[in-house]
Amino acid sequence: MGTDKKIKVCHLISGDLWAGAEAQITILLSQLAKEKHLENFALIYNRGKLAEELKRLNISFHILEEKENNPMKLFIKTYRWLKHQEVDLIHTHRYKENIIGSLAARMGGIQHIVRTYHGMPEPFEGFKNIKYKFYILLDYLISKLLVKKIITASFDIKEKLSQRLGEKKVTSIPNSVNLDSLKIEKAPRRVRQMLGVGDDCTIIGSAGRLVPIKGYQVFLKAAQLIKQRESKVKFLIVGDGPEKSNLEKLSDELKISEDFLFPGYREDIQDIINVMDIFVLTSFHEGIPMVLLEAMGLEKPIVATKVGGIPEVITDQISGALIEPNDPEDLAQKSLYLLQEREIREKMGSEAKRRIEESFTAERMAQRVLEIYQSMVR
Repeated sequence: MGTDKKIKVCHLISGDLWAGAEAQITILLSQLAKEKHLENFALIYNRGKLAEELKRLNISFHILEEKENNPMKLFIKTYRWLKHQEVDLIHTHRYKENIIGSLAARMGGIQHIVRTYHGMPEPFEGFKNIKYKFYILLDYLISKLLVKKIITASFDIKEKLSQRLGEKKVTSIPNSVNLDSLKIEKAPRRVRQMLGVGDDCTIIGSAGRLVPIKGYQVFLKAAQLIKQRESKVKFLIVGDGPEKSNLEKLSDELKISEDFLFPGYREDIQDIINVMDIFVLTSFHEGIPMVLLEAMGLEKPIVATKVGGIPEVITDQISGALIEPNDPEDLAQKSLYLLQEREIREKMGSEAKRRIEESFTAERMAQRVLEIYQSMVR
């Protein structure tokens, strides 16, 4: 860098949930904490698992509770806190903190602002959708006028945002996984017993938030088709969300409820993915989902929809199998083929891990983000 002075970087994060974006932020902060030229910390608007993870990793952070402050108070407190910290650069991660943080930063004289788009906006219904669209438009306006550099989690998102925000401003740094953190703590037999799945059954599974955009009803419909051909197979989706009751109801209607498990949110997600024979993703849109990278890092054969950033990670028929969205027949067909061809499953899993090792490591992601910081501040 040419100087011993550290760049003070503050990450602004909502922290109101724990999903792929929050996992990516945690990975990035843990890697950047190793960089001697950075002073790296976070401002969080909600107390939750993200704060717990940062505390566990000994990463400095401050919490301004969103539920205790209206938007104006949150803005004023953010401005005062950033001013006191003498920050060189802020890095925002979702629309809410980008709107508040960018305005507060510029008001406080902070010129260097980075914004990461971890995914594209998800649809809502009714008045909530109208309100959400207003915030998204405001977010785009702030990003266009105040933010100096936009990072996207996939090339697919980059192409979409470049049209709105300008090609020179937007760069793609794909999501990553820390392979060292993919540690299996429970024996597969123990996990199977915990799930109530016998050793003679194969397991096809998925994991994520139970929300409409994930398309899990397609997985259930495919499971019904698979059961007509294979009796010794169980299915599961790890995670929680507003769609859980609807999915459980659908499993009853499809008469597969005895074979389709919904274990809910689990801290031991990697142990559960490890016992899956096939990992599936049925999303209608994605950036580059964290759970996909984890499953590939655990050498799982993947069947996933050809949407968003997923084709940037999976080479069809080599490191996984790609299908069209909303096509339960194709999902069933590809899954049945892999169930019947153990050698191909194992080879695909090995290729999946090799793909992660080559292009999607946490070290690679953090180095590229660091280079952006340095180019802006120095």
